[in-house]
Amino acid sequence: MNWSKEFEAFLKHCFSQTGFQSNAADQDWSVPWQSLFNASEAQSMITQVETNENYCTVFITVVEKELHGLSVLHSSSVVWIENQTSGEKKELRLPCLIKKGTARIRYKDEKLSIRWLKRVDPVLAQVNIVPESLTD
Repeated sequence: MNWSKEFEAFLKHCFSQTGFQSNAADQDWSVPWQSLFNASEAQSMITQVETNENYCTVFITVVEKELHGLSVLHSSSVVWIENQTSGEKKELRLPCLIKKGTARIRYKDEKLSIRWLKRVDPVLAQVNIVPESLTD
């Protein structure tokens, strides 16, 4: 596939993100994806996301003969799916961060499942409130 330099730069940017922080420059990076995954395109591909304590799993309904034409890209919090056979494209925003390099893939009953280990957001922290300490 022959991608533009801007698109390649966006991919590197996307895969190097470590959390949900965003800045004004992120708006500029969204343009290549908008042109690839236009909202007006067919969105009939059935997808589902499930999470538990340790994993985030994406389920994609696809017939076996179309598996070879399936393209899945992901960042730490978004998955982009393209069925090159049918031309369908889908963007899924995950409810958690996932670890790169931890994908496990299974296919059964026309359902492809891709499971990643969840990643703890290094920015996330817990605040414990002790009511007694709040009074003068």
